[in-house]
Amino acid sequence: MAKQQIIATFAAVKGGVGKTTLTYNFGEYIAARGLSVLFLDLDAQCNLTHRYGFFKDCPTVADILLDNQVDPASLIQNVKPNISIIPGSMSLDTVETQLATESTKYTRLMRWLVQNHNLTDQYSFILIDTHPGFTTATKNAALISDYILCPITPSADSYSSKFDLDYRLGELRKEASDPITGKSYVDARLRFVGNMIKPNTNSSRTLLAQLEQDPNTIAIVPDREIFNKTGLLKQSLVDLAQDRNVYLKYQAFFDQINTTFNDLAADMWNLK
Repeated sequence: MAKQQIIATFAAVKGGVGKTTLTYNFGEYIAARGLSVLFLDLDAQCNLTHRYGFFKDCPTVADILLDNQVDPASLIQNVKPNISIIPGSMSLDTVETQLATESTKYTRLMRWLVQNHNLTDQYSFILIDTHPGFTTATKNAALISDYILCPITPSADSYSSKFDLDYRLGELRKEASDPITGKSYVDARLRFVGNMIKPNTNSSRTLLAQLEQDPNTIAIVPDREIFNKTGLLKQSLVDLAQDRNVYLKYQAFFDQINTTFNDLAADMWNLK
């Protein structure tokens, strides 16, 4: 893996917290600034993959996890300037079941990246979207990541899942370690982002007060319909901002989210 490369996983134990929307729009923001992005879709729902089309009969992440003999280059689909994706698999749940008894089940993705670094070193960012929970696929992502970003939304279940993810990551650090030295293969930094924040609601104000006490909170993203609609429209905020009328209508939000994404990228780079 390249020295000047960030591998970041967007993960959450709870579903519906906006992981895919954040992954998608952050990657598009990075690409629009001239840096190359490789998306890796480890969510069985494949929503990130579908943002860029449906790659029927193409190799998928399942081929990596199952060690299938496919041309490594065929896994990477270039979808637009500076953006490529390794498509997700709707059979990912079945794949994880097949891997359940394999001793190398958490290192499949790590091994593939090491063996194919000539294909992946060109990317400044590898951004990984994951399925809700802390499954085998997500653990594969954690082992190769510099950075794990967990969105938290204004609900009691979402906030409590923050501690759940932290605990599970700690357990993985102990489980996935070198048998000789005892050093963990997991050295990712866990960060949190308050997402879908509505400042006029008690639940959002409570969440903000809680997150402000946590030094690992890196960003706050307000709840805006235009942000949520990027998935439905299959157009990123970068795309939508090209329409002057749309940009002027939501200028304050565009400026805020650009600052947030810039700060997030800077925090990631500071880890290297």
